[in-house]
Amino acid sequence: MSRVNLYEKKRKNTKLVTGFSTLAVVFAVLLFGIIVWPFGGNEAKEDGKQVEANSASQDDEVDETDSDKQDEDQEGTKEEATQTTQDSPSEEKEEASKDEQASDVEENRSEAESTEGSEDQEETVDSDEYIEIPSVTKEDNVIEVYQDKWQAVQTEQEGKHVATFDDTTQDWNEMLDSIYLGSGLSKDNSTLWRVHNGGDNQTAVATISDKADKKTYRVYTAWVEGKGWKPMKVEVIKENKYKSQS
Repeated sequence: MSRVNLYEKKRKNTKLVTGFSTLAVVFAVLLFGIIVWPFGGNEAKEDGKQVEANSASQDDEVDETDSDKQDEDQEGTKEEATQTTQDSPSEEKEEASKDEQASDVEENRSEAESTEGSEDQEETVDSDEYIEIPSVTKEDNVIEVYQDKWQAVQTEQEGKHVATFDDTTQDWNEMLDSIYLGSGLSKDNSTLWRVHNGGDNQTAVATISDKADKKTYRVYTAWVEGKGWKPMKVEVIKENKYKSQS
């Protein structure tokens, strides 16, 4: 056999060996893949399942935590509501009690004011009509002004009334009676200084003092239709100008 033939034969053998080696490697790779891949896939699946399980577990824990918090919040709200419900009646009772007390105080005050007003009215007006007569005394000469529960002096006169200052008439006598009544004096223990009309023919003003001349009064009296002469008000004065004229 020649050298060329030997070379060709050797080359062919080398190609065959190389081919068989390549096939063997490919076969080995395929075999490895067939054997190892299922286990690797299972592990990956198992890892995936484990991750999902862990995630689900964490989600459950979060949900449970949130649920617990919600339950606690609800319990807290219920406790607050219960506390509020328990406290509300007492607070309402206290407020109601305060309102009732304030109302009672206001009512008592109103009653007191009403009583005072009624008493003042009785003292100033009484059951007869009050007639305002302009004062003829300067304020700096007045010590005190007062009114009392005076009644009209019962009259014996009939018909239309006109005040007269004639000391012989029934009207004059009744007028003097009302002057004495207002001053609290009597004819025997007083000095009558002057009597004149109070601005019209139904009123009169008198200056009178006690016998000792310790107090001087100015009595305002008026005719009440159908009843008679009635004192309306009295001024206690400092100076009696008529005394110096006597």
